[in-house]
Amino acid sequence: MSKEKNLVIINKITELGLPITDAEKIVASFSEVAKTMSGLDKELVEFNKHKEITKEVCDKARGIRLRFVKNRTLSDRIHKDLKSDLLLRTRAIDGVRNVYKLKMSEREEKLMDVEKHFEKIEQARLDKIHDERIGKLVKYVEDVSIYNLRDMSQQGFDELLNNSKFIYEQKIKAEKKAEVERIAKEKADEEKRKIIEEENKKLKAEAEAREKELEKERVEQENKLIEERKKVEIERLELEKKLKAEAEAREKELEKERVEQENKLIEERKKVEIERLELEKKLKAEAEAREKLEAEKKEAAKLKEEQFKKELEVKRQAKLAPDKNKLIAFSNALEEIELPILESEEAKIKLNEALKLINQAQLLLKTL
Repeated sequence: MSKEKNLVIINKITELGLPITDAEKIVASFSEVAKTMSGLDKELVEFNKHKEITKEVCDKARGIRLRFVKNRTLSDRIHKDLKSDLLLRTRAIDGVRNVYKLKMSEREEKLMDVEKHFEKIEQARLDKIHDERIGKLVKYVEDVSIYNLRDMSQQGFDELLNNSKFIYEQKIKAEKKAEVERIAKEKADEEKRKIIEEENKKLKAEAEAREKELEKERVEQENKLIEERKKVEIERLELEKKLKAEAEAREKELEKERVEQENKLIEERKKVEIERLELEKKLKAEAEAREKLEAEKKEAAKLKEEQFKKELEVKRQAKLAPDKNKLIAFSNALEEIELPILESEEAKIKLNEALKLINQAQLLLKTL
C-alpha cells in the first residue's frame, strides 16, 4: 500500500483520539496484508479485461479468489492478535479501577449513614405516625391507601377521621333502618300471601265445581255428537253407493267413447300412412328428376368445356398460322357474331350501318 494511503488511514485513526505512534503501529501490523492486496488488485484489473467467460477464465477467477481468502484470513489473525493484547491491558486497568472503587464505595456508604442520621430518625417517626393513623382510620374506611396519611397534617387527619367516623355511623344507622323496614315488609308480604292463598283456595273450589258442570255438559255433547256421527255415516254410505253406481255407469260410457276414439284414431293413422307413402313416392320421383337434371347439367358442362378447349386449340393453331390465314380466320369469326334482337327503328338502323362496316372490313381482310 502507498505511503499516501497509509497517511489517510493513520489520520482517520488519530481522529478517534488514539496517539499517532499507536496508529502507525496498527497500520504497520497490516503492512503484509496491504502489500498482498495491492498486487491482487492489479491482477484483478487485468482479469476484468476478459470479455468472454471460458473454462480457463473460471479457473483463473478461482485462483485469485483463493488468494483473496488467504489474505483476508491473515488480516483476521493479525486483528485477533492485536485485540488479544488490548483485552489483557483492558482487564488489568479494570482490575485496578475496581480495587479503588470498592474501597471508596465502602467509605461513601459509612459517611452516608452519618449524613442521613437525622433523616432516618424523621423517617422512622413518620412511619410510626403513618401506621398509627392507618390503625385508627381502617375502622371506618374500606381502602385507606387512597389517602396520603404520611404527609397529612395532624389537623387534616383529625378532620378526616371525624368525618369518616360520622359517615360510617350514619351508614350503620341507615343499614339498621333498612333492616327494620325489610322485616316489616316481609311481615306485610306474609300476611298478603295468606290472604291470596285463602282466595286461591276459594277460587279452586269454585273452579272444581265448574269443572264438574263442564264435564257433565261435555259428556252430553259427546253423546249427541256420536248420534250425529252415526246419522252422517249412514248418509255417507248411501251417498257412496249412489256415487259408485253413477261412476260405473260413467265408466261404461267412457269405455264406449274410448273404443270409438281408438277406432277413429286407427282410421286417421291409416290415412296418414297412405299420405306419407304418397309423399315419399313424390319426393323420390323429384329426387330422381333432380339427379337426372344434375347429370344433364354435368354432361352439358362437360360438352361446353370440350367445345371451349377446341376453340382454344383453334385459336392456338390460328396464332401459329401465317398472317393471311389469321386475317381470314378473323374475317370468318366476324360472320359468326350473334346479332341482338332490337325493338326501336333507330337501333335497327345503327345495327345495319355496323353490319355494312363489318362486310367492308371482311373484304379488306381478305385482300392481303
